[in-house]
Amino acid sequence: MSDRPTKRSPSGDDDEDRLARLEQRMDKLIEVVQGMNTEFRAELRGVKTRLEDLEKTVTERSYDTKPIWERALVEIAETRSELAELRAEIGSELAAVRAEMSEMRTEMRDGFRKFNKQVELLGKDVLDVRTDERLIERRLDDIESNIS
Repeated sequence: MSDRPTKRSPSGDDDEDRLARLEQRMDKLIEVVQGMNTEFRAELRGVKTRLEDLEKTVTERSYDTKPIWERALVEIAETRSELAELRAEIGSELAAVRAEMSEMRTEMRDGFRKFNKQVELLGKDVLDVRTDERLIERRLDDIESNIS
């Protein structure tokens, strides 16, 4: 006999039979868990592979767009620089034009003043000539009347 006393269960099974069945169930449960573990690991490897592919794609696309973006930023900076230079150039040209216009206004004012003086003198001279002409005509008329 064995060291363990065996008891009979109400169904007529002894402890050893129940233990054997329990071990079989545990073995099946372990197999199922191991199968699930294998499936889980395979699924995890698939997810990991997909993630790596996705990271690779993102990295490649960033290389595709990065040079374009960098060129665009450089061109924007160059355009801003050119615009600033153009503004400065236009500003200096505008200042030169304003100074020239101011000078021209002064010259025109001076020219018009001189012209007005000349017109005044010319008008005075014309009046003087006409006055002299009238005097001469009267004297001539007087002489003619004395002769006749």
